Amino acid sequence: MYHAHPRKPYTSFAFGRIASMGEYKVLRMFNRPGFTDLELPQLCEVFTVKGGTGQGYARWRGKQSRQFFVEMQKANSGVVVDGVVYFLMDALYDAMIISGLGAGIHPDFIFSFDLETEEWREDIQGPISSSFVFDDDFDPQEYFSIWHQLRLAELKGYLVLVYHQRFCSTMDLWFLTDYETRAWAKEYSIQTESFIPVLEYNVKPLLILDDGRILIWLGSTGLLLMYDPRTSSFAEVKMRHLAEVGMYTGSLLSLQNGDIV
Repeated sequence: MYHAHPRKPYTSFAFGRIASMGEYKVLRMFNRPGFTDLELPQLCEVFTVKGGTGQGYARWRGKQSRQFFVEMQKANSGVVVDGVVYFLMDALYDAMIISGLGAGIHPDFIFSFDLETEEWREDIQGPISSSFVFDDDFDPQEYFSIWHQLRLAELKGYLVLVYHQRFCSTMDLWFLTDYETRAWAKEYSIQTESFIPVLEYNVKPLLILDDGRILIWLGSTGLLLMYDPRTSSFAEVKMRHLAEVGMYTGSLLSLQNGDIV
């Protein structure tokens, strides 16, 4: 039997631009003290950054919450691609499946929130769990371990599901090439044993350079690595270790007095 547990207070923000409207919006997801795994939902609010219109004070707008909890505490939570915020499912459902309460729930389910319409979109099934065959040889522990080996990233304008199989020393990068058909393509399969420790849980690809090299951040150590797919080699970027990282693309946005978050 699965027992609900109190959730720690936590707030997650995602910032994105809606190209068709020329607007910037912030999505805020949060728990509050007293929330439990199976009872009160996460709260969801949206704020529009008006960027110089000077039309008075903007306000947070409450939005419909998801039926399921989304993952907010990983470093990759709230990945924004083309004005849509993507979340993985909260790992608490791992325990629910073990207890027999999570039938139909898969670790690579992805939720998405459209900043333009300010509505949740239809869920996306990732490409990892669909490869498992649920027969007499099915290994539940291998399946449950997927929860802690997935990350989301934005690379080359695509949503990317990062599948880092630590004990196999591989990292696969799956690109969502078509949202409507749920088409995924595995663009990279990287051997990591030469440079990424087995105990490194937080591996996040940040950027693909014009020459094809991939910039990767290791969250536990704060190291930046450069991976070259042409030679299958890693090199450390010589700089101070980074506790947190974020990518910025575009021009700086000037907030006026009327925009208070």
